[in-house]
Order: sequence, then structure tokens, then C-alpha cells
Amino acid sequence: VQPIDTVPDWKRVSALVVIFIIVIVFWMVFHQNSITLTYWANDNTDWNVTGVISNAINPIWVLLLTFPLVGLWSWLDRRGREPSTPTKMMFGMCLTGLSFYLMYFAGKAGGYGVITLGELMLSPMGLSLVSKVAPIRWRGIMMGGWFVATAIGNKLTAIGVFWDDWLHSTFFAVLGTCAIV
Repeated sequence: VQPIDTVPDWKRVSALVVIFIIVIVFWMVFHQNSITLTYWANDNTDWNVTGVISNAINPIWVLLLTFPLVGLWSWLDRRGREPSTPTKMMFGMCLTGLSFYLMYFAGKAGGYGVITLGELMLSPMGLSLVSKVAPIRWRGIMMGGWFVATAIGNKLTAIGVFWDDWLHSTFFAVLGTCAIV
């Protein structure tokens, strides 16, 4: 019997619902990388950014950061200090928020690296958490809940409509605050 099996189903499902709310905010903020972050980079950096190049920045960061991050988790695990999955997700959400504060202070392409590190700490960790925490009879529904939360977050990227109405620094500060809260 695993320790998670001793936790009542209602507590496990409730915890996952909270995770789903966090995931909604994460994807709303994260997917600004292909909308408003691209606009900002195009208008405010001195290197030529086209849609093809700027939209390739995140996948490049995924490739560059995945192995060092997995290595860090393994190194911490060998020392008995690896953070729990919810803690990793919290770090990911905080990094996501910080990436927008970086943009608030006129960051350059490094903001993509920080937001990608946030993605790597939140997305695969969260999906794994759902499969671990969900009661067996609820597992399919909870996995569906993860993807519904992702879809809602993707829909809420429409917050980008305020890009032309708000100061860009305010826009980034709002997104950073949403992610950190």
C-alpha cells in the first residue's frame, strides 16, 4: 500500500482541482510566448525576429534546459533532497511569473529561457502528479480535467487583447502577478 492510498479520495480530487486552477493560469500566461512576447521582442530588441525564429526560441530552450534540469533532480534525489512534485510545480509557476517581471524590466530573449524552465517544472510534473494522486476509479476523469484546464488556460491567452490597451510593462506585471499568486 502506497502512502497516497491512505488519503481519502475527496482530498485527492480536491487537491487536483486546485492544481487544475493553477494550470489554467499557467497556460494563460505561458502561451503569451507566441503572441505578446513575440510582439515585444519584434518591437524592442535589436536583433531581427521573425515569427519562425521567435516561435522556435521556446523549443530550443526546452532542448537546452531539459537535461540539466533532470540532472539537477537526480543529483538532489541521490542526496535525499529532491523537492516534492507540488514543490517543483510551485517553483515552475514562480519562474513563470518571474519571467514576466523580467520582461517588465525590459528583458531580452532570456525571458524565454526563464519561462521555459517554468514550463519544464510545471507541465510534465503536473501531468505526472495527476496520475499519482488521482484515485484509480477517477484517474481518467482527472486526466481529462488536466487537459480541460490546459484548454481553458489556452483560451485565456486572449488576455493578449489588452496588449495595445495597457502599458506593456503593466501587461507583463499583471501576468507575472497572476502566475506568482
